Amino acid sequence: MKKKFILLCLLLLVVSVPVFAKGTDNFYSGDDLLIEKNIDSTTFMAGRDVEISSEINGASFIAGNNLKLASHQDHIFAAGRNINLESLVTKDAFLAGQTITIETSEIRDLYAAGETIRIDSNIGRNANLAGGTVTINSEIAGDVTVAADTIKIGNEAVITGTLKYPDTANINIAETAQVGNKETYKGVEVEKPSFADVFKTHLTSFLSLLLIGLLLLWKSKTFNKIEKLEQGVDNVFKNVGKGFLFLIALPAGAILLLITVIGIPLSLISLVAYIVLIYLSTIAAAYYLGNTLLKEKVTNKYILLTLSLLGIYILKLIPVVGSLVGFIALCLGLGIFMTLLSKDLIRK
Repeated sequence: MKKKFILLCLLLLVVSVPVFAKGTDNFYSGDDLLIEKNIDSTTFMAGRDVEISSEINGASFIAGNNLKLASHQDHIFAAGRNINLESLVTKDAFLAGQTITIETSEIRDLYAAGETIRIDSNIGRNANLAGGTVTINSEIAGDVTVAADTIKIGNEAVITGTLKYPDTANINIAETAQVGNKETYKGVEVEKPSFADVFKTHLTSFLSLLLIGLLLLWKSKTFNKIEKLEQGVDNVFKNVGKGFLFLIALPAGAILLLITVIGIPLSLISLVAYIVLIYLSTIAAAYYLGNTLLKEKVTNKYILLTLSLLGIYILKLIPVVGSLVGFIALCLGLGIFMTLLSKDLIRK
C-alpha cells in the first residue's frame, strides 16, 4: 500500500509531462529528430541530434547531444553537449551545455551555462552567463552578469547596461567595444583537488553505490525488471529525455503544491522520493547500459552491474567529459525509474 501511494505521488506531480506514452502530440523522441511542422502547445523533445526549424506556440523542453534550434518559441529550456541557436526567436532562453553558440537570433533574456559560450546575436534585455570561456560580440540592451574564468568582449560588442564579472576573471575588452558600466564582484579562488583526492572520492562513491546496487539486485523485484525493458540506442535517448523532463517537472510541481495546505504532505513525500531516485539513478543507468552492451558476454547479473558501474566511474574521472557522463547517467536513471514506476502503476 505504501509503495502504491509513493508511485501515485510521483506520477501525479508529473502528470502534465506526457513522457510515459509513446506518440503523444507534444512529446517527440528519436535518434535523429527533425521538427519542421508548427506546434501549438508546450513541447518536450529528446534525441541524439535534435533540429527544430518550425514555430512552437508554447514553451519547449529539449534534451540531446547536438541541438540546432532555428525557430520561433515562447520560452526554451535546452540541455545538450553542443547547442547552436541560429535565427531563433524567443522571450527567454535557458541553456546548459558544453558548447553554446548563439547567432542571428532574437532573445529577450538569456540564461546560459557551459564550458564555452559564444554570443554573436543581439539580446533584448539581460544576459546571465556562467562558463569556462565566455565571448560576447553583439549588442546587449541590458545588464550582463558573467561568472567565468575567461571573458572576451569583441570589437562589435555593445553592452548598454552594466557588465558584472568576478575580479578573478581574465578579461579582454576590445578597443572598439562599447560597455556602459563595469562592475566587479569578489571572485572565489577555487583550489583544484589533486587527482588522488578526486580518485578517493570517486572510489568511496563507487563502492557505496555498488553495495546498494548489489542489494537491490538481490532483494528488489522491481529493480530486476530493468533487464526486461526495451533496449537499444533509441531507447537510451528516450529514457534520457524522460529523465531530464522529470528532473525539471517534479520540483516545479512540488513547489506549486506547497502553496496549498492540502498538497503539502504530497509535496514533501514526493520530494523525499525524488532525492532517493536521484541518488539511485546511476545504479539504474549502469544496469540498463550493462544489459544493453554486455549481456551477451556477461551472464552473471552481479558482475554485469559491477563492470558497467565501474565503466561509468572511470569515464567520470575524465575532465569535462566526466561531468557530462554524470549528468547523462542521472537523466537516464531517472527515465528508467519513471518507465518502471508507470508500468507498475498501470499493471496494478
